[in-house]
Amino acid sequence: MQGIYFPGNFLSIVNYISTVFAAILYIIIFVKFHKANKAEIIPVITNQNVTG
Repeated sequence: MQGIYFPGNFLSIVNYISTVFAAILYIIIFVKFHKANKAEIIPVITNQNVTG
């Protein structure tokens, strides 16, 4: 008994969807991390400009 057998086309669709989902998830995490870094860096620059 092999359990559930997926046809080739269905399996390729699942692999494609999982790959796209992983790429989208990676992009979302990268964008959030990038925005968080900008939000932390910008006040430091403005404070230095005001005081300096």
